[in-house]
Amino acid sequence: MALVAVEGVYRDGRIELSETPEGVDESQVLVVFIGNGAALESDADQYGAIARNKAVALALEDMRKGVDLGGPPYPKREDLYDRFDRKPASDGGH
Repeated sequence: MALVAVEGVYRDGRIELSETPEGVDESQVLVVFIGNGAALESDADQYGAIARNKAVALALEDMRKGVDLGGPPYPKREDLYDRFDRKPASDGGH
């Protein structure tokens, strides 16, 4: 899944995008409010917020995929016990 960022404005309960994203017909969205009309962040802060949001989205995507830890076949308990000599020492406990 590619992450597409498009600027927009929230007004009267609606979000108006400044442009139509290419190649997107239908998609889930994540809306992050970066300020109000009177107190917008500087461009550097906005780009930093976009980068953070992208990093979070990618991390969540990786978490949803899961981590491949190698998987089965796992040894059975008996197989693990057979790897060790479980007989008591015959030298008088030394």
